[in-house]
Amino acid sequence: MSRVRRFASATTVCDKIVVVGGFGDMTYKTIEPSCEMFDPRTNQWSLVSSPLGPRAAHGVVSIDNKVYLFGGEDEKLYAADIECFNVNDNEWEEVGSRMPVQVSYFGTSLLKLPKEFLHN
Repeated sequence: MSRVRRFASATTVCDKIVVVGGFGDMTYKTIEPSCEMFDPRTNQWSLVSSPLGPRAAHGVVSIDNKVYLFGGEDEKLYAADIECFNVNDNEWEEVGSRMPVQVSYFGTSLLKLPKEFLHN
């Protein structure tokens, strides 16, 4: 990667690895605003569009060709906005909702279940 990152988050999308944000040095004051993508076919990292609100110690998950970013810490302390990165368009946008609780330093995952496992 081209940037130093601590407490960044990563996910896979479109057969690539996306790494977002993190702290940019050994303090908890500098937030790395960039986003990088690794393409295993070319064995290369590249900078892609940066999130609207840089943050560290946040969560990311991918659904279809999009990466959702939520929680974590920003310049004010805690971030509540949810952002979405469309890999095909290389653009971030704010999602209409906010997290009900401001949290950081947590793990995320996505579990897709067949509809027959879901109860109404």
